[in-house]
Amino acid sequence: MSNDLNRQAMQRMANERNRQAMARNREALAASSRRIAKTNQDALAQSRMRQQKKNEQLAQALQVSSYTCRKCGASRRPGASYCHSCGAPLGPPPNSYKPGRRWRIW
Repeated sequence: MSNDLNRQAMQRMANERNRQAMARNREALAASSRRIAKTNQDALAQSRMRQQKKNEQLAQALQVSSYTCRKCGASRRPGASYCHSCGAPLGPPPNSYKPGRRWRIW
């Protein structure tokens, strides 16, 4: 009978140690999850800031060189010579200026 009591007492002690270890593991997992969540939030915030900066640069580039298509009214993209919407030329064709002939009057 005393062997049974000793065995039960040892089993209770082992169970208590296991519960304590599980509680420590839960705390460590929660702390790790919080760190990961914080890292993900920081990365997302940085990504949003980079995208916002790119959008601002693009908007500034469009403002500097933007005019609209005479045919459809779409905004011109930087460096475009034809409208991206309707295909109409955006400016005069290259070398469109031809000087007139010089006339000699006697």
